[in-house]
Amino acid sequence: METSTTNSIDSVCLDDKINSILLRLKQSGENYPNVSKLWKHYIKMRLELLENSLHEAENFLSEYGDLVGKDIPLTSLALLYALQFNNNN
Repeated sequence: METSTTNSIDSVCLDDKINSILLRLKQSGENYPNVSKLWKHYIKMRLELLENSLHEAENFLSEYGDLVGKDIPLTSLALLYALQFNNNN
């Protein structure tokens, strides 16, 4: 229960921080339109990536959450990550 409360508090703080920064970027847009626009675009892209990651985690938990005792070894995960990273470059 305590973890749930902590996560709720953290998410509210993160939302507040994001909204505060976006508001400040909007306000500074008159003096620094290019920099403000670039930062807003970057934040939007990172938020979309975060949402996609959270969606993938939810899919994993709903599809594979009941695979008790069938964890993938850390070395295999590292290898899969390296192969995926190499494939993207």
